[in-house]
Amino acid sequence: MKITFVYGAYESIAIEYLSALAKAAGHSVELVYHPFLFCDALLEVPRIARFFPERERVVERVLALKPDLLCFSTLTDTWAFDSAVAEEVKRRKPEIVTLFGGIHATALPERLLELPFVDYVCVGEGEGAFMDLMQWVEAGKRLSGKVGKRVSGEAERLGSSIPNIWCKQDGQVFRPPPRSLMSDLDNLPFPDKALFYDQAPYFRSAYTIITSRGCLFRCSFCNNSLSDRLYGRDFAGIRRRSPDNVISELTAAKKKWNPGTVVFEDDMFISDHSWAREFLSMYRKHVHLPYQCIGHPALIDEEIARLLKESGCRFMEVGVQSLEKSVCRLYNRPYNPGKTLSGIALLKKVGVAFNIDHIGGAPGETIEGQLKALRIYNRLRPNRVTYFFLTFYPGTALTDQAVNQGWISRDQYSSLCDGRASSYEQSGSVADPEYMHLRVLAGLISLLPIRLWNFVERAGLYRKLPGAYFFSKYLPSLLGIIRGHEVRGLVIIRKYLCELLRIRRGE
Repeated sequence: MKITFVYGAYESIAIEYLSALAKAAGHSVELVYHPFLFCDALLEVPRIARFFPERERVVERVLALKPDLLCFSTLTDTWAFDSAVAEEVKRRKPEIVTLFGGIHATALPERLLELPFVDYVCVGEGEGAFMDLMQWVEAGKRLSGKVGKRVSGEAERLGSSIPNIWCKQDGQVFRPPPRSLMSDLDNLPFPDKALFYDQAPYFRSAYTIITSRGCLFRCSFCNNSLSDRLYGRDFAGIRRRSPDNVISELTAAKKKWNPGTVVFEDDMFISDHSWAREFLSMYRKHVHLPYQCIGHPALIDEEIARLLKESGCRFMEVGVQSLEKSVCRLYNRPYNPGKTLSGIALLKKVGVAFNIDHIGGAPGETIEGQLKALRIYNRLRPNRVTYFFLTFYPGTALTDQAVNQGWISRDQYSSLCDGRASSYEQSGSVADPEYMHLRVLAGLISLLPIRLWNFVERAGLYRKLPGAYFFSKYLPSLLGIIRGHEVRGLVIIRKYLCELLRIRRGE
């Protein structure tokens, strides 16, 4: 069977896992990658992006591949693009089966199935469901009954009960419960990196990997709150691959792809100290490449900070999000500023660079509380503060609360669900223009000495600076790249150079 994935801007480990499984089962897998120029995390400039339309090119590439199954791993911020591609493909080739998975699909399966160009929706963890669905599609057993072979009532009944796969039949939506989460992640094949590397070789320089699934927290603004409601107690805790399994993947990748650095994408890389001790010791011995990771600073003690440094950690993205007690309660996050700031100080002490993730715009939040947090960050001197705007993404606990409390209207919620609202990089769900100024002030932390920043803050000079994005994102990111901390930023710059050259050559 011929399977095609559509994905843009970045590499997707989730798709790489699915591709590895499909190829192991004897299927043909292709990727239609599109770079999403000026629509990614480093350069999101809608006014420029419109000069680089990609939809028609993606549609033509999909049609040329003639897939049996067309798959999208979709986010709310990419849904408008993904759905437009799927709609045009189905209009021209209705026999192509479409499958949508990812966070947005998991949040809104019924809404997606109302659309005529959506055949199946994968809700939650996808590997087992994807394998089962491939077998059904390959046999011509279309559950929708609109295209391809009609199958017996018994087959339809069995097919409509594939765990995690939602579908529609004669106007009825079938909602089978999710299967149990995989208990042993070591059983998965290593991700199919060639799928992305062959089309976007600039990804090879930084090898992305995930060693675990899940998170200790259930933050109300995060998709983990959605997974928590979907799986209940089964979602508790973090599932980890064994250190041996991870090291095997990395040593093989080092030999085959020769990356310059490793990027660990886990939500909480060092939450299990026992696992971290064993793994980091093995990593230092067998891999010994510089790496970056994500973690919560309250989980860092002196031993872990030392092990991170000794094993090659150059950079950590630490999620603080807020230092206000009421906001942490709203976000369903533990409030322990002492441990949080202590962990960051330990990273600074051992020489591991770090970004501080912060969210602005929570209901009930105070501007003075935001300024207080930025003053503390200024003293800590991070590589930069990544200041995000709170966004009410569909399916999260916080968004449900926002609708019920009237923080956003039904029309605003509908725009979010349709992917027509502003992203967390642009303005999110925040209407107060003061937050634009606060993001400029956050960006200045990496640009100005402590005392000069204090003067600019006290005098309110940051409100007079034009170009919020330039001072809050572009310039701090560029300095981080020059300092050698922003590995992903360097990959994105390479992406732009490569893709713009392709366009110039007419490819």
